[in-house]
Amino acid sequence: MARAGYDPRDMANMFKTIEQQGGPGGPQWLSDHPNPGDRYTYITKEAQSLHVENAIHDTRAFESVQARLKQMSPAPSTEEATRNAGNRRGTSGPVNTGRISENVPQPSSKYSAYNEGNLFRISVPSNWKELPGNNTVTFAPDGGYGAANQQSVFTHGVEVGVARNESHDLQTATDELVQSLAQSNPRMGRGSGYDRTTIGGRSSLRTTLSNQNEVTRRTERIALYTTLLSDGTLFYMLGVAPDNEYSTYDRVFSRVAGSVQFSR
Repeated sequence: MARAGYDPRDMANMFKTIEQQGGPGGPQWLSDHPNPGDRYTYITKEAQSLHVENAIHDTRAFESVQARLKQMSPAPSTEEATRNAGNRRGTSGPVNTGRISENVPQPSSKYSAYNEGNLFRISVPSNWKELPGNNTVTFAPDGGYGAANQQSVFTHGVEVGVARNESHDLQTATDELVQSLAQSNPRMGRGSGYDRTTIGGRSSLRTTLSNQNEVTRRTERIALYTTLLSDGTLFYMLGVAPDNEYSTYDRVFSRVAGSVQFSR
């Protein structure tokens, strides 16, 4: 560090800050680097015997980055991320201008493919519209989506999204998502367990949930598919349809899930 122009005493200051915020033992993510004692004093003493060459101080670029970071909102916790992902009533995207109707056209037998950023490709019935949000994308037919209480609602179609996952296995991460869905939808009930399947060549889980739609007051069923991406992120797909139409839509949801191709 000294030869590269960095003052080792700044490392000591970093550990001092960590101890002030996380206690003498530091936070859990430092458990593989346990404190051997008074780390601050030890590093400071060692640093005094070193000569810092061409010392690097704060630059305009560094100060610019600091200013930009201070303007950004804090990164969400796992619970916040899954809560946002689980609230399928539109908080993750703009309110759409559709209209909920009792007469929703049957899913087309023809399918259209969509590329969602550099993450995945998916095919859905050609008479479904793409409704992008910040962390999700919804595909729904006319009459199957609209706005209620300044939030987007859909009664027919699928929502696809991702949620940050902190090193949990697939079932644990899926359990957290289901719990978040239940918190956002108090009338929701869940099935008996998970079925093993695949999405995009990856091992995945599938379960069926029940719910009462807050707009139509009709009972609906939800097919939930989940898998983990290569970086550990939880990928999920929610297929939603009224209970009396679910047998038709369930086949469509399976086909849509089977069409998913991941880019990474």
